[in-house]
Amino acid sequence: MGEAKKVYWHEHTYRELAEIIPKLEVAIIPTGSTEIHGPHLGVGNDILSSTWIAEKVAEIMYPRAVVVNVLWIGVAPHNMCKPFPGTITLTAETYMHVLSEVVESLMKHGVRRVVFLNGHGGNVAPNITACREIREMLYYKYGVNIEVGTLSYWDVIPEKVWKEALDVAPEHKIGHGGEAETSILMAIAPHAVRTDYIVP
Repeated sequence: MGEAKKVYWHEHTYRELAEIIPKLEVAIIPTGSTEIHGPHLGVGNDILSSTWIAEKVAEIMYPRAVVVNVLWIGVAPHNMCKPFPGTITLTAETYMHVLSEVVESLMKHGVRRVVFLNGHGGNVAPNITACREIREMLYYKYGVNIEVGTLSYWDVIPEKVWKEALDVAPEHKIGHGGEAETSILMAIAPHAVRTDYIVP
């Protein structure tokens, strides 16, 4: 039986990280949100999806990729609804500042390529802005060129899947607690779906 793949940054000792970092091709940071997703999905839906995908990518690329501690809270002021508790939000400025400091820490340890793997629509614009600002800040502050990029998991799902497997119109790919998110969570974390609360 082979050695278990430790794909998470926090699973390693500092000695292991000292050996791993020079060989790393990418550090993956899952981003998501803690917010309401209808009556049948947990408030951690977005981060569960992006973290699961990040873990699978890191397993395939092991040991050339590592998943850095996830950011469970995103930009979701639009879901601070009084009758539906559960959402925890940051301002876009605070959120981007956290991303910046995380990447700066990674850069100081020798990481030179970072990808934010996003699972929340409210993070799309802040992630794009943060990538540009982080690259500029690290270059001007330290003279270091670091590659920082972002993508949302739904950006890489082929149109054929949306049309055939989920019967979802392209403009309605991911909806809060809709068919797509529910299907994804049923496949990767069925314990997080309350099937008795699903409304047809």
